[in-house]
Amino acid sequence: MNNLLVAVSLALANNRRCVVHTCDLDAAVTALKTVVSSADLEAVEVDLKSLLDQNDSLLSSLTTQVSGKRWLRDVLIWRSVEQCTAEQQRQLVGILDQLDGYDTNAHRICPRDTIQIQGQDVFLPVFHTVIMVVEVSGFENGISAAGSMLPTWYKRLKEKFWFSHFYTQDGQDEPRSLQMVDYSKELLKVRSRIPCVHLSHEIMDYIHSLMVFIRNHRLQSLAPLQTRLSTDTIDHVSLLARSIVAWSRRTDSGSNTSLYVTPEVCQVAMRKIGYWLVDWQIPGGLFDLSARVPTGKDTEEQLENNRKLVVNMLAGAWYGSEWPYVKEYIQQHEARFDPTSNTGYSNSMIEDSISAVQPPM
Repeated sequence: MNNLLVAVSLALANNRRCVVHTCDLDAAVTALKTVVSSADLEAVEVDLKSLLDQNDSLLSSLTTQVSGKRWLRDVLIWRSVEQCTAEQQRQLVGILDQLDGYDTNAHRICPRDTIQIQGQDVFLPVFHTVIMVVEVSGFENGISAAGSMLPTWYKRLKEKFWFSHFYTQDGQDEPRSLQMVDYSKELLKVRSRIPCVHLSHEIMDYIHSLMVFIRNHRLQSLAPLQTRLSTDTIDHVSLLARSIVAWSRRTDSGSNTSLYVTPEVCQVAMRKIGYWLVDWQIPGGLFDLSARVPTGKDTEEQLENNRKLVVNMLAGAWYGSEWPYVKEYIQQHEARFDPTSNTGYSNSMIEDSISAVQPPM
């Protein structure tokens, strides 16, 4: 799943949201519009930071008027979201809750053709999604450790987006595979095939084991709110794995009974989702070892003492650990710029868990 076309196609086939990380914001937005236009859909680019700073209504950017009815736009490309304040990110969560019908059982079992946004009825198109484009900086400066350059996210906002994809202009990721007879029909075909993909009990056990190892990784105790995956992630990983199989086998003319999920596909899905959701490094936090000590704040020695105290108080994975060795371990597992990953940053928690869990035979 190393192509922007695949990432956008899976999001549209499931009407779910995704994140695109990139070093070139304008190039990524242009590539996204190219993919979306091939399906005869409308893509609207919105600068969320400037829109929220001006206190403009989000309703006009989310919807459009057609024949006297208010319709949700097909594809919304959000940029500058990482620059929004915590309060603004919470405001976005409220809007996304309305788009999801507040994720009630009634909405999931019997989806309606309309939703309520800010008290107004909005009709849903066949394909709709929100794609958040996030700029990754630091590569051009040759910086190895990401550290405090990582953006600060509101946890619930991150959970509203399904998976992450890293876009690069290396030829592989260019949306050139658009020579389809009808892209919209291909998406509908994939959508109908997803429920037919078989996911065995052994594969479900494998996904559960990956979840357990991630949630029990020793680094999660340093930032439990940012790293603790919710139980919904199990459904998200299984759905993404099914979607990858349905997309890769969309040209097969055989029976749907031959569609099944393998452990390798589960690993791809877990990386796509886990890299985005799991982040133990809080920029400027106590264990951000690369952050500079602000003038007038605690000195470096005081910060070291506070870190020692916290580690000594944490039982379980850190019990009996000496701070110098804990510090060395943290430095080895710090996020580093990695253009081959799904977010542009390395994530040792996900990789450690995948390597530790034995896949089913």
